[in-house]
Amino acid sequence: MDHARDPRDDRGQPGAAVFLGRHLHRRGRTRRPAAGRGSAGQGDRTMTDLSAPFRIDGTGRTATTGDARRHARDLIEAVLFTAPGERVNRPDFGSGLLEMLFDTNNQALETAADFLIQSAIQKHLSEILTVSELSLRRDEGLLEITLSYVLRDTGETVSDTFTREV
Repeated sequence: MDHARDPRDDRGQPGAAVFLGRHLHRRGRTRRPAAGRGSAGQGDRTMTDLSAPFRIDGTGRTATTGDARRHARDLIEAVLFTAPGERVNRPDFGSGLLEMLFDTNNQALETAADFLIQSAIQKHLSEILTVSELSLRRDEGLLEITLSYVLRDTGETVSDTFTREV
C-alpha cells in the first residue's frame, strides 16, 4: 500500500494545498495587498519613526526615534546639512547650504540661503511637513537655523533650532 499522498486529494480541507497546474496554493490564505493598495495587515506598517541617519541601537535592532517630532527633526537636519551629490543613490538630495557659508555675509546671500533651505525642505519633505517660519543667523564659526514647521499628520506646530560649526 502506497502512503504517499497526492496534493489534489486535500481540496476540501481549509488551509490544505491545492494543485493548480504546476503550482501549489494554500487555501484559506489571502495574498498580501500590493504596495499602496488595500489595507495593511499585521506586520505591515509605514516606518516613520526610524532614526535618521540609520543606525543599530544597543539591542541590535534598528534604532527608532520614538515619535514623529524627533523623526521630522532628524530628516530636516539631514536635508539641511547634506550637500547635493554627497549621496550616491540620491545625487539631488540636500540643500547645499554649507557651500554658501564661505561667501561674504550680505543680505543677498541671506535671502538666497533662505530660499535654498525652503526649496530643499519642500522638495524632500513636503509629504511630512510645511515650513511656516525660517530664520538664519551666522556668527563666527557657527551657523544657527531656527525653523518653525507644521507636521502634516498631526497638525502640530514645532519650532526647532539647528546649529552647525563652520
